[in-house]
Order: sequence, then structure tokens, then C-alpha cells
Amino acid sequence: MSFDSGPNCVKRRAFQSDVFVDVERRRYGTENGNRFAFSLGQAIRYVEFLGIIESRYAAIGTQIHAANKRFMQRQQEGGVHQLTSQEYAEFVESQNQHIVAHLEIESFYLFSKILIDKLAHFVEDYFGKAHGISMRSHGKWVKGFERYCAVKNIKAPEGMSERMSRLEIEVAEFRDKRITHLQNPRAIRGTSTNDGNPSMAFAILYPKESELRTSSESSSVPTSSELLAAYIQDAMVLIEDNRAHSRFLSTK
Repeated sequence: MSFDSGPNCVKRRAFQSDVFVDVERRRYGTENGNRFAFSLGQAIRYVEFLGIIESRYAAIGTQIHAANKRFMQRQQEGGVHQLTSQEYAEFVESQNQHIVAHLEIESFYLFSKILIDKLAHFVEDYFGKAHGISMRSHGKWVKGFERYCAVKNIKAPEGMSERMSRLEIEVAEFRDKRITHLQNPRAIRGTSTNDGNPSMAFAILYPKESELRTSSESSSVPTSSELLAAYIQDAMVLIEDNRAHSRFLSTK
């Protein structure tokens, strides 16, 4: 099964995942088919959440892009003048738009981290536990990937390991270091925009010498979404190519 790519395709991926589950569950009998569907459904739930977030992100990105164009047009006109009431209202609205953009970006990465963790949980449920290999999180799954595949005698899609490692950096580490566990009270968050795709920029107020290199920027949501799409497809191919090793076929 292949998945659509391109902007705003998360909802289609959720639909395709539902179709995949509906077809695949029939291979395992009633009870195990239900177990399979509910197990993978724990992850698909967050694919659906991400579809909603990505749609809202696209909408606010379009608004910010339009506001930036208006601002640049005024700059080209030149001259200095006091803000009109309309310009001040637009300035206030622009500030609100950036807050909303940050909300959607942070929400996207928070739920993306949950999604990739849930996919790790599903893989362990589908193929079974392996002694000494934790699947408690995506990061644990990345570290034990090659050993787990060897122990379970399963063949992973080409490039899956590399995509998993990229997700650990672009999603898990960003979520951990820039959202959930960021404790620096001098953290500054800004917005960088590129053709209507805002991303979050980070810097430090009054940086110490050791902090001069800590500025960074999130990946754009569409870029991370495409990586997630490829990984979801990896999970489906992993099932299709290694179905014979599933514990759902061997248990009653």
C-alpha cells in the first residue's frame, strides 16, 4: 500500500490507514483481528489529530504570509508616519497570528512524538517482546532496531532505520529540548516564515558565551509531515512483508 505525499495529506493518510486496518484485520480471525485493529488504532488516532493540526497550521500560515506581504508593500512606499488605527489593528492581529502559529507548531510536534511512540508499542504488540530490547519509546526502538529485527527474523523496508533516526532528531529531540523540557527562563521564541510555512526560531536573551551557538529553528511542519508519512508507510510495509511472524497469527 502506498501513501499520498504533498502538503496537507495527513487526513488522507489517516483514511488510508483505516482502510489498511479494515482489510488486514480479517487475516487474523475475529478476536486477534480486533486486537490488531485496536493496537494499531492507538497510533492512527494521533495521525487523525495531526491531520486536524496540519489543516489549522496551513490556514494560519496563509494569514501570516498575507500580513507579511502587506507589511513589505508599506516598507517599499517609504517615509515615516504614525500608525493609523487600521495599521495598529493589523499589528495586534499579526501578534495573535504568531501565537496561534506557535500553538499549532508545538501541538504538531507534541502529538508527532506520541504517534511515533505508539507505533513502537504497536510493533512490539504485533511481533512480540524481545529479551533485553525495550520498545517503551521511539528512541528505545531506534536503539534496538537492528537487534529486534534479527531476533524476530523480520525484514524492514529499505531506508526505514534512517527515517526512524531522523524522526528521533526532528521530532523527539525537538519536542524534548525545545518544548517539554526547556527550562531556560531567557528563552526567546520567534517565527520564521517561508512561503506560508511558519517555523519556530529559538534564541537566548543575554546569551552567555556557552550559549552563543544554541539558536535553532524547527523543521517546517510540511517537511516533518512528509517524513512521518514515509514512516507510516514503512510500518504498513513491515506488516505486509513479515505477517508470517506476527503473534496474532500464532495465538488464539
